[in-house]
Amino acid sequence: MDGGIDEGTLTERAARYWASVAYDDLPAEAVRLAKRFLIDTLAAGIAGARTPVVESTIRAVRAGFEGSGGSAVVWGRDLRLPIPQAALVNGTAAHALELGRTVAAVPGPIDVPQAQGSNELLRDGATALTSMADVLALCGLTSPIRRADLPDGTSERALWDALAHGSANLDTLCTRASLPAHEGMAAMSVLEMHGLVECALSGEVRRI
Repeated sequence: MDGGIDEGTLTERAARYWASVAYDDLPAEAVRLAKRFLIDTLAAGIAGARTPVVESTIRAVRAGFEGSGGSAVVWGRDLRLPIPQAALVNGTAAHALELGRTVAAVPGPIDVPQAQGSNELLRDGATALTSMADVLALCGLTSPIRRADLPDGTSERALWDALAHGSANLDTLCTRASLPAHEGMAAMSVLEMHGLVECALSGEVRRI
C-alpha cells in the first residue's frame, strides 16, 4: 500500500515506520541489551540442551511429525528439526536449568484457559508483572521517571498532557496532541517503558 507514513491503520503505519528504520537508527542501549539477552538465551539453551526434559521434548516432537528431519538447528546437538519443533525444543532447553533466574509471569483471568500456565507460576511463587514498571524493576534497568522529568515541548510531554482528558486509543491521543502517528508511537513507548502509562488489551492507553 502506497502513501505517507500517517495514512492507513495504526498497524500499517507502525509497519511502514519500522520498515524504514535502519540498524544505525536504533539507540545504542537497546542494541546493547538485545545482544546481551540474545547471548544469555543462547548460552542457557546450550547448557540445558541435554537435560532430561529436553530429551523428552525431542521424543515428543519427533512423534508428532512425519519425516526424518528439518532445516532448523537444535542448540547444542547434532540435530535439525522443522522450524516450529526446533523452536519448542530450543525454548525448553533455554529454561531447563533456569540458572538462578527469577521466574515472573503476567496474571490472567482465572476462567481463561490460556492464562492457566502463568497463574500456576504465580501460585507457586513467581513474581507478578502487572506493569512496565515491574518489568523494568525486574531487569534492573531504571527506575520510573516522574512527570516533572518530561520536558515541555517534547512528544512525550504532549502525549502525557493529552491523557489529562482521559484514556483513549493512540489514534485519538495523537489527534489531541497534534502528533504524527510515528512520533506518537515512539512517545508512548518511552512513557510505557518508564512506567507512566500502560496500554490495555483493547488498545486504550491510560496513565498509571
